[in-house]
Amino acid sequence: MTTKAINEALQAGKVVVLRNAPHLCIVPDLFGELVVVSRLLEPFDTRLATLADKRQAVIYESKKKH
Repeated sequence: MTTKAINEALQAGKVVVLRNAPHLCIVPDLFGELVVVSRLLEPFDTRLATLADKRQAVIYESKKKH
């Protein structure tokens, strides 16, 4: 995804995760920079989202049971 597409998805209330690591999500920090954070209880250092992270980004789609 592009930075613009990620920001638009986040503003629409979507959750953006990494395709290869769905427990990591991309969120904006206090200054508007995109950072990678963990959704798990395990400790994980928050870091700036790299270009590779942005390329791996997808919108999280929960599988609903019908």
